Amino acid sequence: RASGRNGVVFSPNTAIQAQWRKADPNLRSLTYQSLAVFDSEADDDEESVISRLHPNGLALIAELADIPDLILVLDECHHLLHTWGKLLAEVLQRLPNAMVLGLTATPVAAMTGPETRLQTQLFGQVTYAANIPEVVSEGDLAPFLELPWLCKPTAAESDWLAEHDIRTQELVTHFSDPAVASVSLYESLHQLESANNWADICLADPDLADAVLRLANAGLVELPDGAVLRERHRQAVDFADWVQVINHWLGGLADSPDTRDQLLIEQVRQLLPSVGYRWTKRGIVRSVPTVDRLLARSESKAIACCEIIRNEANNLGPDLRALVLCDFELATAIPASLNQVVKPDSGSATQALKTLMADSDTAVLSPLLVTSNTVSGARETLEKLAVFAQSYGYRPVIEDGELPRLVGWRSQQWVGVITDFFQAGHCQILIGTRGLLGEGWDAHRINCLVDLTSATTATAVVQLRGRALRIDPQRLNKVAVIWSVTCVGAGILAGADWDRLVRKHHGYLGLDTFGDVVDGVAHLDE
Repeated sequence: RASGRNGVVFSPNTAIQAQWRKADPNLRSLTYQSLAVFDSEADDDEESVISRLHPNGLALIAELADIPDLILVLDECHHLLHTWGKLLAEVLQRLPNAMVLGLTATPVAAMTGPETRLQTQLFGQVTYAANIPEVVSEGDLAPFLELPWLCKPTAAESDWLAEHDIRTQELVTHFSDPAVASVSLYESLHQLESANNWADICLADPDLADAVLRLANAGLVELPDGAVLRERHRQAVDFADWVQVINHWLGGLADSPDTRDQLLIEQVRQLLPSVGYRWTKRGIVRSVPTVDRLLARSESKAIACCEIIRNEANNLGPDLRALVLCDFELATAIPASLNQVVKPDSGSATQALKTLMADSDTAVLSPLLVTSNTVSGARETLEKLAVFAQSYGYRPVIEDGELPRLVGWRSQQWVGVITDFFQAGHCQILIGTRGLLGEGWDAHRINCLVDLTSATTATAVVQLRGRALRIDPQRLNKVAVIWSVTCVGAGILAGADWDRLVRKHHGYLGLDTFGDVVDGVAHLDE
């Protein structure tokens, strides 16, 4: 409006589209999907994305081209870097006179190289950027406190970890035996250092160089000539370091005719999947580790969630509005090796609901599970919700079972109703998935967020926390407390969930205990 141009806004979903329409009913507000509709008969091999659009999409582009003084607002434009970017790049080539404004809360510093290049192609240089603490200080977001909750694996989970930790330690010791291969592990590192300048090694393979220096700091190898130990090298050697040096070592043995070498490679091949790696023709590559799945879905996390909300309820009383976010509603497939360790519903939103309903202190807070498929909770809570929904013109009914459900309506209907039900305090805990209660969902009363997800991308992390940072007009003194629940065990393998916590907070700014704006886990309060 201030620019005097004719504006058209694109958003990633209907919830955000509706927010723009509510702000200005005269504004043209569309979704990216309305443009990205492809003709089922188009050739998928065509290089041009526009050439595969449905005629309705082509008509929309032509309509945009006819708008004088067009300003195109691309809300949540980080989506373009993954999903619709190539299409929008071609569309903008047909709108040479349009002004393009991209809006996102995803920090540029957290983008990958390809994402940064596409962002520059679509929008040019960043015109204005503000980090979350700055927006809080301006009064546009609620103050917040980031807290970690560290829990231990259950007894069964700890036993599994200990067994695999012993096996891994034994194999690492076995690998150190000079007679296990035609060239020993340490001899391969010595040959690497002797044949190459250390600076060149650092440039060619920085991860291997860092691993060697951590081994040197631990006294396991000699410090290479020309190498300097820095702070990151003064950490304990972890399994990822061993993977780096083993990968270098086995790369030189892969084509060896020596039976010892082939036996060694087979032993490594069998070990790697349980610790999150695979042996391929290209060497060792990262995969989804069994250990990682165990810790991510630890039963102790649901118990921790219950303890957190119990404490928050003691502090906030009837003002508590807690949101518990999980990766999925129901159980997903797990490796066969975990069948006797991980319960089928571990890590799910359903398990979180069961745990909260089973505890007398949290059951009285009327926890409610809401996903795109299910509305579930205690029968008494569902009865109240069914009556509440009638004022919106809906008449859902209760379906009894292990967990009673409210059926007879659709997610497009129940999300808004349940949000109002929650905001009004008829239930004080919502459990859901980040897919539904994520981007575009607005519930400004939330003052406690329990993050049980495994999401670590900058986009997901910012969006999740954004659920709790909305200003509450009725309580301007609101302070949001955001809990990152992390399962940490003992041994060389048990730090996977802590590593995920570190990745989750990388690039995310907050205040430390001294009031300084810092990046990463340094801003987590103790």
